[in-house]
Amino acid sequence: MHEAGTKIGFEATSIDRILNTAQLSKGAFYHHFKNKKELGLAVISKKIQKRIYDGMIKPLTEKYENETVDLLKGVFVKRINRTSGIF
Repeated sequence: MHEAGTKIGFEATSIDRILNTAQLSKGAFYHHFKNKKELGLAVISKKIQKRIYDGMIKPLTEKYENETVDLLKGVFVKRINRTSGIF
């Protein structure tokens, strides 16, 4: 989808162009999405999820070596330290 719509924009990109670029059939497309708008929202959602994971979650898991308790403790301690001066 990204390659098909980058040059001419999402609105101007037809579903046929998206399908051709992705090498998908119309049946496969409509099995997963109701329309082009739903596809666009799914793409945006995935990009946001990736940014959140890459920018926030992955660094925490690397820092705390995937130890769940340490990870949660670190997140809460940071949050408490940031908000402790508010009251």
